[in-house]
Amino acid sequence: MAADKNPKNGKGKSVRKKVFDGILNYITENALAPGSKLPSEGEMAEILNVSRTSLREGIRMLEGAGFITTRHGNGMYVTEYDGSRLMDYIQYSIEFENNSLAELYDIRKTLEIHYIREVAETITDEQLRTLRDIVERMDENDLLNYHWLDMEFHLTLYEHLSNKLVTRIIQLYWDVMLGRWLPGRTHDMPGTMAGNHEMIIRALESRDPRFAEAAMRVHMFDSHIV
Repeated sequence: MAADKNPKNGKGKSVRKKVFDGILNYITENALAPGSKLPSEGEMAEILNVSRTSLREGIRMLEGAGFITTRHGNGMYVTEYDGSRLMDYIQYSIEFENNSLAELYDIRKTLEIHYIREVAETITDEQLRTLRDIVERMDENDLLNYHWLDMEFHLTLYEHLSNKLVTRIIQLYWDVMLGRWLPGRTHDMPGTMAGNHEMIIRALESRDPRFAEAAMRVHMFDSHIV
């Protein structure tokens, strides 16, 4: 077996990725169902042509993402996939690797601008009442209170989407922001922000997707400036 790169040097990420992808491909190609046992570490290292050290690095990634589980003294098993665990893993990865919050915000912005059109066509009267109640409770002089309510507002918007992954990704943004960005904030929010939310509600009440998209674009632009 050719010796692979030490996972602690500059090539470590590519080797761990090779293991990550290799084991997932093995599961797919062999149609392994949840609960199926994978080959031993020694066998899998031979299959993937990597060292056991690198294999274990990749295994930890797969466990964190919720694809496999290891049982001490009994080997590796395929798990029932749970998307929420993957979101937890991505959040940890973003915080650990210090990725830019602005990059995650850009993903959130793209999703919200696109899916607000669907929301405009499907939103219920009960959702609209909930959104109005949230905006009425927003206090821009209380930064923590404002951001918790801001998160609640946006999650309420998309709670009935057919694409549930959208809500999970938007939730991921808030989890990272509230944990890493907010503690360093010292000044109040500008007075325009609550007005942005009121504008979104009015647009949704019209049930006009174009109006809703325009209102969300304004809000996302102002939020980016903040």
